[in-house]
Amino acid sequence: MLNLLLFVSLQAQATIALPNGFQGITWGMSIEELTSQFEVHKATPGSGYSYADHMETDPDVYVRHTKDNRKIEYYFFDGRLYKIYIVYDRAKSTEGFYKNLIDKAQKEYGPAQSHYQENIFGILVLHVKWDDGKSTMDLRSGAGYVYEVLVDKAGEREKASEIRRKRSLKESI
Repeated sequence: MLNLLLFVSLQAQATIALPNGFQGITWGMSIEELTSQFEVHKATPGSGYSYADHMETDPDVYVRHTKDNRKIEYYFFDGRLYKIYIVYDRAKSTEGFYKNLIDKAQKEYGPAQSHYQENIFGILVLHVKWDDGKSTMDLRSGAGYVYEVLVDKAGEREKASEIRRKRSLKESI
């Protein structure tokens, strides 16, 4: 895996704009706009529709499954889309598949701005991340899966600001 990270760091191309969503679903869309285009299910505890981002605070997540066994998770804040997780089929989630996704992304978007590994709940997760100032794309490999995480940076900042505001209010009481 470390060789894979080194390989990624040696690639060099110009970075171009990242996608502002996935398959016609774009940042800021409402839940109603999503449900008019795809059949999705709300991820709620005990519903059988779980979501991948266990670090997410107060998530509003909708899930759909594709014919090629991907799980697409749409994360909303204040009724607006700001994050998408694409969870690839476990059978495809090999080191070679992950490397191919990275190669494809580098050809399309240029070199990744960062690559690192982290330990999440005792699981090693590899990250290769692109950032164009408006969106981020993070290709992750860990827990036996490959994930493509797309994030609207403005939406993410807005949600983080609201969480900080609520914590501050709670602490002042």
